[in-house]
Amino acid sequence: MSGIFEADIKGRTGAEDILTSRVFGTLSTVDRCVPGQIFQKLGISIPQESLAEMKANGWPTYSDGQSSREPDWVFETTDVIVFIESKLGVPVCEQQLVDEYSLAAQSGKSPYLLCVTNHATEPSKVASAREKEAAADHLIWRNWKWFYNELSQLQEGNIDTTSKRLLQELLRLLEKQGLRGFSGFQFEHLTTIQNSAEAFYSTLEEITFFIRDLETVLDSKNITMYSPRSFANRGTTSLDLPTAWIRFSYNFPFKSKEWTPSKDYRWYHALFVRVCLRESMMRFGYTTSLKGTTHRENIISAGQDVAVAISAPWQVAFHAQEFYYRDQVFEPRVVLSLGDEDITVTFEHESRDSSNDSLEFFQTMPMSKVNVAEIAQSLADMREFVNQHNLYPCPSDAAENEPINVELEGMDEANEGIE
Repeated sequence: MSGIFEADIKGRTGAEDILTSRVFGTLSTVDRCVPGQIFQKLGISIPQESLAEMKANGWPTYSDGQSSREPDWVFETTDVIVFIESKLGVPVCEQQLVDEYSLAAQSGKSPYLLCVTNHATEPSKVASAREKEAAADHLIWRNWKWFYNELSQLQEGNIDTTSKRLLQELLRLLEKQGLRGFSGFQFEHLTTIQNSAEAFYSTLEEITFFIRDLETVLDSKNITMYSPRSFANRGTTSLDLPTAWIRFSYNFPFKSKEWTPSKDYRWYHALFVRVCLRESMMRFGYTTSLKGTTHRENIISAGQDVAVAISAPWQVAFHAQEFYYRDQVFEPRVVLSLGDEDITVTFEHESRDSSNDSLEFFQTMPMSKVNVAEIAQSLADMREFVNQHNLYPCPSDAAENEPINVELEGMDEANEGIE
């Protein structure tokens, strides 16, 4: 009997196979009334007594001597056999459906083939395969959203606690992957938004007054915003990322007036103040991209002083991405080893010159206790630290390997949590 982790057990790591395993493995595990009702909705009639002894098998091989196929999942009773072919992003193959239905029909049992895809309407190749095999209502198509809707109703029914919990977790998975349709706005959520909107916008307005006051104090310390009255936040309007439509982390970049970058460095080398609304914390310090050979050497040579800087009250955060080189995956290029008295900064692989790794030196302060003068002084102190160790790249170093004009991937999201 195959189960929820069949794909993992068989070493099938593709997203489509893992989804198949989770969905149909769950249906193979829960109370038999659940798959029974699913089959009934699909027009597949299986007697209750047969359901109790129904077998499930993931990726079995069937052959008739002429063709060999491996359906994604098979449910089988003494009288009925149901082949399942799952598709997530791969196109439907008409011949595959024809072969699999033919093999199911040769079992001597009542054959069914269920094709599950992410299409809004039935793919034409499902219909043509049905016509070729004269399968009528035995070659069935449904989409993943249909399964989400049906399982949502079943988990609210009279089933045992374990089955209910498994279905709830499966629904969370389908929802996370965007495999559900519109289910209606929740009244309590709409009410909460209405009640909190005023507080949210009032907080944003207060942030503007804080930044203006901070600008005034920093101006006397020869520090200015990169672009007055604007800040470096890039939200998204992608339908695939609704959680990023509204930002809860706001980044305000500053620079010393004597710094003369060769281009806009607000995303790569800047003093910053970051307002993290989720944690009600303010984070401030210096962030720097680790591109450019000379710039990296300056970071390494500053290692001992970095250790002193982080002892109190500064902290260090390293944001890195994996990278591929000649089909090999390498770990982040920079490794920070924090000991009691020192810090070492080493490079794992020299071919990683084009990476978007970044290093931050920062402090945090609860928003309820924010003090403009203290933050301004901390940024001025950090500016001196940066100047002392040449951590702000000069134009000649920047020209050696200038940052590409893209946002550091995941930086805003990574920085919403206070480390």
